[in-house]
This record gives sequence, C-alpha cells and structure tokens, in this order.
Amino acid sequence: MRREPRCATVALLVAVGVVAAAACNGGTLGGPAGPSGGSSFDPPVLSSLDDEIPVLQPRLDALTAALAGKDPAAAAATFTPETQERYQAFFQANVQNLPTLGAALEAGELTLVGETEIASPDGTTRRVGDLAVTYDGIVFHVVVIKVDGTWMFDSM
Repeated sequence: MRREPRCATVALLVAVGVVAAAACNGGTLGGPAGPSGGSSFDPPVLSSLDDEIPVLQPRLDALTAALAGKDPAAAAATFTPETQERYQAFFQANVQNLPTLGAALEAGELTLVGETEIASPDGTTRRVGDLAVTYDGIVFHVVVIKVDGTWMFDSM
C-alpha cells in the first residue's frame, strides 16, 4: 500500500473543503451578508468522526473479506467508481498478496473526516476521510470518500 499522487478530483475536493471551512469560520461566503452583497453560508451539520467509524466499518469488513478470499472483483467493488477498474487490475495482478493486505487493513483506523460535504460535478455529494493503517511500524494512509452517503475507498 502506497499513497499515490492525488488526482485532480481529490485536489478539487480539498480546495473546496478549505474554502467552505474558511467560510464557516467567517460566517459568510463572498463578503458580508445583507444589502451590500454576498450571501450567507450556513453549512449542514455533518456527523462526527466518532459517528462515522461504525458507518465505515461494514465497507472495511467487505474489503478485508474480499482480500482474504482472494476476490479482486469484490475488493474493487468497495472502491469509488472512478478507481474500481484500476484497483481490480492491481488486485488481480497481486492476488497472492491479497490476504496479507487484508490483514493489514483490519487494523485500519478512521482518523479524519472532512468538515464539509460537497456537490461533485458528476452529481454526487462527497466527503473525504483518512484511514490510517500501521504495518510493520509504518503508518500508511488510505483515502476514503463518502459518496452519496456510502463510504468507498479511493486510494491506497
């Protein structure tokens, strides 16, 4: 598991999250609200990290079970639609190592969830998260994205 360079979509998610977080801190987006212009920004209240841990767990369990069973298609099905084909090919090429990868992921811990949820150009809503996995004393980070309410893996 290595962290690959992030695609433009994730960079956009982070940039939008930073802008939205700044707007939350200032209470407005685009300047002061009222007759002088601008608009008030009142973001929805999202669930906390502690609330999201049990929501992610079934997806993590599905991935680790697929890896333990050496099932590349089932493992890839837990990933975002735009990354499934790439990960299915990767898992297929490394089928002998899938149980080891699955065992390492079992100890994964959701350590961060984005403070904002954004509308993606494809019409979905997305929220970013980070699953920290310690393997052989080294911490790896697996990007997870909540797409329309379902956590999915995006990169590892």
